[in-house]
Amino acid sequence: MVLYGFQTYSIQKYIFASNKLREIVGASAQIDSLAKKHFPEFAKQCGESISKDNILREAGGSGFFLLDDSSVLPALWPLYVELAFPGLNISYATVSVENNITKEHIKNLYEKLEENRNFYFSAKEPASPLARISPSSGLPAVAYKKDSFLDREAESKLESSKSQEIEFRLQVQKSLKKENLPFDVGMLTSDKFKNFIAVIHIDGNHLGALNLEFYKKASEEEYAQQYKEFTSTIATITEAAYKKAWQETIGFKKTKDGKLVLEARTIILGGDDLTILTSPEKALPFTKTFLEEFERQSKEKLQKFKLSRTHLTACAGIVFMKKNYPFFRAVHIAEELCSAAKKESKSADKGAPSSVYVMKVIGESLDSFAEYVKRKREWGLLVHNQKKVFRLGAGALFLNQQYGLSLEQFMQTLQELKHSSVSKGGLKDVLARLQTSYSDAEARYNRLKQVTEEKNIFKKIESLASQQQKDSFSALFRLQKESTKGEEGKEIHFIPLYDLLSLLDFVEEKADQEKKEIAS
Repeated sequence: MVLYGFQTYSIQKYIFASNKLREIVGASAQIDSLAKKHFPEFAKQCGESISKDNILREAGGSGFFLLDDSSVLPALWPLYVELAFPGLNISYATVSVENNITKEHIKNLYEKLEENRNFYFSAKEPASPLARISPSSGLPAVAYKKDSFLDREAESKLESSKSQEIEFRLQVQKSLKKENLPFDVGMLTSDKFKNFIAVIHIDGNHLGALNLEFYKKASEEEYAQQYKEFTSTIATITEAAYKKAWQETIGFKKTKDGKLVLEARTIILGGDDLTILTSPEKALPFTKTFLEEFERQSKEKLQKFKLSRTHLTACAGIVFMKKNYPFFRAVHIAEELCSAAKKESKSADKGAPSSVYVMKVIGESLDSFAEYVKRKREWGLLVHNQKKVFRLGAGALFLNQQYGLSLEQFMQTLQELKHSSVSKGGLKDVLARLQTSYSDAEARYNRLKQVTEEKNIFKKIESLASQQQKDSFSALFRLQKESTKGEEGKEIHFIPLYDLLSLLDFVEEKADQEKKEIAS
């Protein structure tokens, strides 16, 4: 017998090679169904069948299968993938198994898959002088669809966009029909929210440490079955949290031509990772519900493995962007925000509590969020003869308020500020003045409080810093130490008001919060 495995890598590069939503969801569908659908179907075409007992892993983009020594699949499957999914980076490996699958077999398979990533075969053929060129990629065109010449990769993704999507597989809505799925980014936007959409990237914390502990505790004799159950449980936890968040926060909206479409589109869902596009007003509620359910599901479903970690947490990055902003940049920023949230979470507690970082993007292009913050959002000022460092933004928003600024409190304050009579332009002016003069900004803020009848909204804004201050203006800043390698931690004064003002345009009106349903 042989243990055969394959694993995709550089997934996001493949999915977001295009800025067209139809091609993006097509690439996502390919990866999601690679092990679950395409490999078993290809095995049947080769005259082989794979029983459930011989499937160890079939997560999106990767699969581990126990095959006969005489199987032709290890030789033919890579050729099929190159032809059917051009441009997809994938590594393959086999490990000989004499009796039962042991820990060592799984470990060796992972190591071989990692090594074989260095062997790369490009399926992108050169163009002849007579070939028509696809304008979007510069590769030879093989088809003409939707008023555009397509290369093999784009055609393959478009064809896959017709297949069963994640939303159908997990039955996120009753009576869901194909025409309810948005295939154009414009369907997720509206004039009301200024043609913005949101990209959410969520990643679990400490899964690597959990995997290692499971590996050490699992019995050698039954490792194959236990490994299959463990990986399946992780996927079930993520999918259950995703489904709960979807059903509680995502509904349907009417397009300009009167069609009902979903308010979100799932791009990546696998393991403990999730990347999803939503209407901007749904991003914070969806993320909050997902993180809550992710913790609850993991606490319930991980008990049977008797591990030291009782539950999993996750961090998220949310980018609010114009619909024509490049997807690959937005996803990169969302990942950077997620990493920033993880860093703050680990600083708050070793258990890395669940948290969220948010950012509104207009035209920024950044390789490093940390470098961008230092250049664009951070500055020093003399305050009462002491130099202080200020930073625009709330920093991490925590699911549990004991670790820092609460996501729920932030969302409530955002809602109240949206519907208050306080001058939003006046608050923006306070932040503008703060970049050059603390005293000038303080005077402007105090004057704004005097002329505004709703005093309570200022208390709400000031309470976000969750620290006792001598005066109300200094209460706008959340003081936190930030450590960097080789340097002593510096004190940063975060300004949550900046994120509040940035996201005001994306607050859903109370009358619009009722979910739309499709009649059965």
